[in-house]
Amino acid sequence: MSVCSQAVFLRTFPEVYGELLKIFTVREVAGFVRETLGSLPATAHAECPLEAVKLHCIAKTVESQLYTNPESRCILLPVVLRLLQAHMQEQRDLVMCARILTSMLSLIRKDDSVTTPVVSEEVDLIVDSLLVVLMRTILEITNRPQPAGTNMRLQFQDITVSVCVWVHVCVCVSNC
Repeated sequence: MSVCSQAVFLRTFPEVYGELLKIFTVREVAGFVRETLGSLPATAHAECPLEAVKLHCIAKTVESQLYTNPESRCILLPVVLRLLQAHMQEQRDLVMCARILTSMLSLIRKDDSVTTPVVSEEVDLIVDSLLVVLMRTILEITNRPQPAGTNMRLQFQDITVSVCVWVHVCVCVSNC
């Protein structure tokens, strides 16, 4: 399959989740999505056009009805974290990574009203997968000279807000 065909597939893939849920169980669809996303290489060359599309697909997956369901989220979380971690380690598309992480944490925060072992496991998995690379990324960004433009400052603020939300969620879950 050509890179162009793969990009088209990844752009439209999250749009079919709702239709698949009409035919299959949430666990079956989550398994299919997990296998599809899991078959993607975690990293590629930064100049590869597929990288941005892959991250966009992950973002749409995290925002989807499929991911908001706790039963399917536990199936999808490991593969989403693996791909997100790879992008963050490569210091690519950090703003999009921050948005994805914020979406993930916001969803856990909504589920936090009833603290369950599942929420705690999700937080543990996110911390185990992303804490080191997230802290390394923040240190890298804070040590870079900041250009005068507001765009970079806004991107830094997006990442910082994600970290603050994440730390808050981790503290809330561990104290409950």
